[in-house]
Amino acid sequence: MRWNDPLRARLERLYDASDPHVRGREFERIVAEIFTRAGFDVVMDPEAASPRQTDMFVSDRHAAFLVEAKWMSGRIGSPEVDGMRSRLRRQPSSTVGVIVTMGGVSEQALAEIERERDRVIVLLEQPEVDALADSRADLRRLLRLKQRQLVVHAKSSGSPPEKFVSSPRDGRESPRLVGRDGSQLPWIVGTSSYLDSCWVLSLPDIDWVIAGGTGVTLDLDLPVASLDELGRTLDHLAALNWLGPDAAWTMQQNARTWSGFGLERLLMAIRSRDSRYATLDDPHHREMLVVTSVCSGGWYTLLADLDAWSERVQRASLSLQLLGVPEDPGPIAQIRDRLAIMQPGFFRPRRERSVRQRRLDETIIVTPRALVVEHDPDDQKNPTWVRGIVFDNPWMGADSQWPALVRRESQVIASLRSWHPLSKPRSRYVLERFEWAESSDACLVHAIADW
Repeated sequence: MRWNDPLRARLERLYDASDPHVRGREFERIVAEIFTRAGFDVVMDPEAASPRQTDMFVSDRHAAFLVEAKWMSGRIGSPEVDGMRSRLRRQPSSTVGVIVTMGGVSEQALAEIERERDRVIVLLEQPEVDALADSRADLRRLLRLKQRQLVVHAKSSGSPPEKFVSSPRDGRESPRLVGRDGSQLPWIVGTSSYLDSCWVLSLPDIDWVIAGGTGVTLDLDLPVASLDELGRTLDHLAALNWLGPDAAWTMQQNARTWSGFGLERLLMAIRSRDSRYATLDDPHHREMLVVTSVCSGGWYTLLADLDAWSERVQRASLSLQLLGVPEDPGPIAQIRDRLAIMQPGFFRPRRERSVRQRRLDETIIVTPRALVVEHDPDDQKNPTWVRGIVFDNPWMGADSQWPALVRRESQVIASLRSWHPLSKPRSRYVLERFEWAESSDACLVHAIADW
């Protein structure tokens, strides 16, 4: 929030202005600057709506708006709405009307805007103008949400609703962790330190394409300040199918780690902090969360720095690793809207290959402490398959050519190159190789074993 922003100071001075005409003209200039800062081209007093006068015509290569700025002693009513609708009739049907008002809107005017939606009229009211002048709101996102609010919910005033329709979901169950005695485990507990790393059951190679190159990175800061907001962010990612059943996560607290799969277990781990800390002698003041899943065109990591003794989230970020700059930016724009991401993001070319790997020089036989299983409802004969194993790390203290997770984590979660039914256990497993990839925030490690 930029409290020393001259735009905010100019808006504050208008509250004490005595001449309504001077206040009105200055308010128009402030609204014009808000649109200009958002990257729009602004034309004051355009001829497009002639013979009626319009405060400004705002456009970019995607959208066009007729904008009226109103700072009246009372609420705007039907005459202002009728005037905007008349101007819009002289414009292409894609042009949207925007009325920016500091004095509120009459019930009759609201009813007319909500009833006649053949030409969209968006209302920006005082709380939203204050937030825009403070840089607490993203104008482009606000306009999109306001249009959706009117078209979908027939509602023109107030904050846009937070309810969204989910995308088609991956209906598979998340992998489950099963102890050798058959008990269900919510997560795997290990010992390590803060590594910003996570075990995964698969690792997409964004360089595995015909064309050359090493992919691109898009880093986005998440506006998350509490555990509740973090939970809603995870729910939104799941609703858009960005947090699928194979999503992996790790929580790191001082010398202890908790690792698992799927949204349900992750939310359980976040909520059960007291019980997880019960066996810790001296918990640190912070806990680190790493979440990863595939997304359209690649994969991503979500990193969150959690306060161990409160509901606060110190920071949270999203790092996307993609095949390249997407031709259709729709999915990313949807994520930005859903997660209320304000800051602009920039694609940067990766400097190295996405996935690095190293085969073991010798055969290492491992004994699993737990199994990673997946349910197949279509297989009547063998409905449950073992797709991974968990075992004590034989590479603790290995040389620095290995990623830190391999050298310092006490438990390894490995995928199996060949799955087998849970009902047909294997007598031995062989660790074959490790592969790993890094985002801007975290390192993902994929251990591969077979039997």
